[in-house]
Amino acid sequence: MVGEIPAGRIVHFPIHQDGGTALRGRAFKQAHIRKPSPSEHLVDVLKKAHHLHAVPLKYPNKADLSYYCSSKVPPRGDQPVLVLHPTPKPSMQYFVAEYIRLLCDPAQCNVCDVSISPEVRTWILSKGYAWQDVELWVNILISKSSDDAVSLLRGGYAKGPTPIWVVLFLLRRERLTLGAFRHLLRFSLGRVGLVEYPDGRHQFLEDLTIDEKTVFLLFLRLLRHARDILPSAIAPLTKLITAKINPRNIGTQHSEVPNEQISEAKMIDMRVKLAHIYNKALKLLSLPSAQNPYASAAHQERAQFEILRRIAEYEPPIPVTEDGYRALIRIQLSHVKTERERLWASLKSKGWPPWKEDRTAMDEDILPEDAISRAGKLLRKMGEAGYPATSSDQAASILTGWDLDDSPTIQTRTILYPQAQTSDEAKKSTVLQSPSRPLKEFLDPAIWAARVRSTRTLEEAWACFLAYDVSNAPQDQQVYHVMFEKIVADRRRRRRQRDARHVDVPFHGPEWKAPVPGDSTDVWPVPESYRDRIDPMLKPPDTKELLDRMTSKGVTPSARCLEFIVQTAANYTEALYAIKHFHGPRPSMLPLLKRDVTPEQAAQIPDGIFKAYILLLSRLWYRPLPVRFNVPQHENPLLIHRALDLLSLKKSNDRKCWNSVLYGLAQHGLYDLKDTSTGIMRDAIETMTKLEVELDQEGFGIICKAFNMRATERENNVKARALSKITASEDLLKTTKEIQREWDDHLEHCSADSRYLRTLFNHLVGTEPQKSSEAHGGMQVPIPHIMYRYIRSLGTMYDFEGLLSAAEFLRRNASMFVFNAKYATNGSVRLRLAVICLRVHLEFRSHVHYGKSKAHDAFENRKTNNNNNTWTSPGHYFDSNPAAAETLLAMPRHSEDQVALARLKLDDADARVLGGWPSDEEVHRYLLHLSGMRVQPASPPADETDPKPVYPNLM
Repeated sequence: MVGEIPAGRIVHFPIHQDGGTALRGRAFKQAHIRKPSPSEHLVDVLKKAHHLHAVPLKYPNKADLSYYCSSKVPPRGDQPVLVLHPTPKPSMQYFVAEYIRLLCDPAQCNVCDVSISPEVRTWILSKGYAWQDVELWVNILISKSSDDAVSLLRGGYAKGPTPIWVVLFLLRRERLTLGAFRHLLRFSLGRVGLVEYPDGRHQFLEDLTIDEKTVFLLFLRLLRHARDILPSAIAPLTKLITAKINPRNIGTQHSEVPNEQISEAKMIDMRVKLAHIYNKALKLLSLPSAQNPYASAAHQERAQFEILRRIAEYEPPIPVTEDGYRALIRIQLSHVKTERERLWASLKSKGWPPWKEDRTAMDEDILPEDAISRAGKLLRKMGEAGYPATSSDQAASILTGWDLDDSPTIQTRTILYPQAQTSDEAKKSTVLQSPSRPLKEFLDPAIWAARVRSTRTLEEAWACFLAYDVSNAPQDQQVYHVMFEKIVADRRRRRRQRDARHVDVPFHGPEWKAPVPGDSTDVWPVPESYRDRIDPMLKPPDTKELLDRMTSKGVTPSARCLEFIVQTAANYTEALYAIKHFHGPRPSMLPLLKRDVTPEQAAQIPDGIFKAYILLLSRLWYRPLPVRFNVPQHENPLLIHRALDLLSLKKSNDRKCWNSVLYGLAQHGLYDLKDTSTGIMRDAIETMTKLEVELDQEGFGIICKAFNMRATERENNVKARALSKITASEDLLKTTKEIQREWDDHLEHCSADSRYLRTLFNHLVGTEPQKSSEAHGGMQVPIPHIMYRYIRSLGTMYDFEGLLSAAEFLRRNASMFVFNAKYATNGSVRLRLAVICLRVHLEFRSHVHYGKSKAHDAFENRKTNNNNNTWTSPGHYFDSNPAAAETLLAMPRHSEDQVALARLKLDDADARVLGGWPSDEEVHRYLLHLSGMRVQPASPPADETDPKPVYPNLM
């Protein structure tokens, strides 16, 4: 805290300073010059004091809604000129700014020389605060760490409660930690009067009056951080719009003021303002989140529906504008197909266009009108409301499954609403126009890009691209970008098909729904029959050939297209070639071509191309860098080392970059160095913590998978060494002690890793020991497959207590798990798999076997015709040796009480939606899958001649 020393030179804070520009009246308005607000004055002082961490970033051509009237936003590029003198009239922000300026003034070399004049103290006391409150606010604003700032905020206040503008300034920061944002969310929602969001000692029971402009600004800044680090908080913070905008419900069915007492002009003005606010909120809620945007779309849809319900309460309802409709369509385009949409997709022919083919007589009752998707219905309602369809809307219509000529396409799931090029962007790209027809008759490139995207195979996409190429339409990079995506997706498909025999097949279960075209960015193989193919003579190009074709047409890839080319390059040389030849007017990209990069050069590299380059290095982590002349060949660093060096030099806090590096480190440590420890992953997490990079669900899933693989490898290695030592040992007692020591080390390592995972999980979901029952504390429920990875990792490491806590977490948040599963592909199957995995690892851990090891190969060589040895459980390795069996007795065992308690939790009424305690048949199928044996149908025919595995306690 900044202390106060009574004795010393007194620096008087002026209450008000006169002066300013000479422009007055009409000339003042025509010059677009205005006096700064107190907040703008504080921002300017923070900049001059070099507290850039507390200053918001400015983006070009973006209206700042923090001080403009929300219903009168000036057009882009027409921003008023700010004059930061004279100083504003007295306000709390002004005194905080002046105090910061005095503390950071080089002339004020000693803080003790700063004291406060009596008139300033009197003015602050008149507002219900003490000078200690101002000192607290100063320390909050200048704290470099968001955790430190929130800790000071939670520490309390001297006389008056912390004003909301302090929270607004904290939310200006570019990044917040997850814990800091959770507290600011609870604090803000409680501060504006939402009593269902308590926050410890900050109980604001008085009637708080906060204007609607501040409420909307608070919503904007909370939403920005929620999209970045906590998408599950999007729906709760929407109550700021639905409950605190027009809190007296004027003009609605529940109005506290009779509508006839309000003048017509005032009612019209209010409805215009509310229409702008609600539709702007719908648009902001449709922006994709930073982490797992497809899963986060469920929370965004839920928030949009809350606003639509609020709109419907007005008499007449507030109209949904053009932007509002497009925001709703964007979210609907990102959802998985419904059952009816999946049925229609399965009836499409393999040829092109994919017309419907009736498989049975019942299919004749399914009409094209029944195949209109949810996004397609919204597009129709938008036209019925009188809004003309733009090229972007036509492109969205193609993605919903119907072309402009009413021929069918592939309904494609996408996260970005197609956007047509602006006029400025069109001028930058090279346009080849046919002299025979004017440009306005050509289809917009966004429509052609949507057509290429809504195809199934690479051959169909290439045929569509050739149709675009010969149409004399403007050559545009966005169509090439989509074609690049198709080529890369087909290359990924062929690689998966080639490596399918070496990859473990995931456990699907009887209710697994096979994917249909358009569910993801995957490209399907071409039909085997030539009758269903467009042209068997078509030969789609690779990325290098398409890039050469692009440059020959005079089209320069945009920044986004170049980033994709670099990120998905087939090899390191191809990525360097793209950077070298297409850096354009951005010479700051050239340091990526050099071996040695300085911190200054790394800081100037554009974020987009830097992220693409890091993703490339992480994907090709096993490739060595070009040979150094002063480094031996066997010590030549790998590409993953260069990725770590660049991240450290740039001090990047991009979460996607770090997730890719985590995945590369996991593969590097396991398959290259045979490292069975988890220290390398812990070091990476510690570095991320220092840079305030939050671990999201994707990163947590990578950590769980890495810990699981390392624990499995350690266990397999210990058992392989035990088998070889016992077989060749003469001193059996000594060998047994050595094996026991190695096994104890493995279990100790597992215990430490499981505790670390549980700590990461608690931080991720937001469960605090003293507030575990809070329903609105910013808790985040993982998506199903992340929960499965977490449970599987705990079970692999024999953490039965952790499995019990996971069962309790499933019980308490069962409804939210079902909500997340509803909007995920095969989400209900994945969620049920997590529950099955919990019982298997809790009750049948000794029968779980992951992967093949040397011990497994040795066991396969020693197999006999005995039916009991056909089960590939690790316990059978040592059945023939009593000493080895005694060693295995040290394996942690579950207790009957633990199993009964877990069963009680999952059979609880709150967890009934999860399906209850897994049945013996489900356990049987899952264990067969883990063993690598063929999974039998749900009701297999009885055959006593087939060998059956035997599970103790499974009746």
